[in-house]
Amino acid sequence: DFPTARMGASVGALQFTDQDVTGNFVVATADPRFEIRDGLIALKPDMFFDASLAGSTTEIIVQVTDDGIVVDLPIQLNLVANAPWQNRLFNLDVDRSGNVTAFDTLQIVNRLNETGGGGPLSTPRTFLELSMPDVDTNGDGSLTPLDVLLVVNFLNADTEGEADGELVTQLAADSLQPSMSDDESLWLAAFSAIEEEAKKRRL
Repeated sequence: DFPTARMGASVGALQFTDQDVTGNFVVATADPRFEIRDGLIALKPDMFFDASLAGSTTEIIVQVTDDGIVVDLPIQLNLVANAPWQNRLFNLDVDRSGNVTAFDTLQIVNRLNETGGGGPLSTPRTFLELSMPDVDTNGDGSLTPLDVLLVVNFLNADTEGEADGELVTQLAADSLQPSMSDDESLWLAAFSAIEEEAKKRRL
C-alpha cells in the first residue's frame, strides 16, 4: 500500500540476486513520477498522489539491465488515503520506532514549541518534511495539544492495564474535542498530564 499526499515518499527497497559471474546489473525506471535513490523506489521530490485517487492502483515499470538484456518488472501499488502527518501503521507511534513511549509525547511538544503553538500542517507533506515525526495523532490536519493528550492517555491506560490503544484513542478523541475557547485549557491539561506521567515513571 502506498500513501497519498506525501511528496517523495518511498515505495520500498529493491532487492535483486544476480546469478552470473559478473554481478553487474543496472536498475532504472522511465516513469516520470518515480526515481530510484540508493536502492529505493521513491516519488520524485515534487510528486505526490492526490487523496482523491485513494482506492485505486497504479503501476511502476522497473527496468533491470544485465549484460545487455533488459527485463521490465511491473510493480503494482495500491493507493491509500491517509493523513500526511500521521503514522498510518499506528497513529500514536509518532517517531515510527514501533513502540509508543514518553518520547513520542516529547516529539509533539517540541514541534508545538518550534511552531509557536501549532496550527495547520502542510498538505501534501513535502519531501524535506518526510523525516520529521508523525505529529498528527488524531488526523485532523493540524498540530494541537490534543495530539499530545492522545499519546499521554494511551500511556496512562497502558501502564494501568485498563484498555487497548484503539479504545483509549477513541475515548480521548470523543471527550477532548477542542474548540476556540478550549485552547488554553487543553494546553494546561496536556502539560499537566505529561508531568504526571513523568512522576509515575520516576517512582
